[in-house]
Amino acid sequence: MPSCQECNSPIPVEEEMPEIGEIIVCPTCGAEHEVISSEPLVLELIEEEK
Repeated sequence: MPSCQECNSPIPVEEEMPEIGEIIVCPTCGAEHEVISSEPLVLELIEEEK
């Protein structure tokens, strides 16, 4: 199970493997991550523009 790059909490992923480009939101802090690889599952934190 991947973990949030913002708060290090585990991010639950549905049984189906998410598609590349899909956005997954951390249920703990709300940080958004983009799926950049599906096997192995790799998430990249989406930085908010300031």
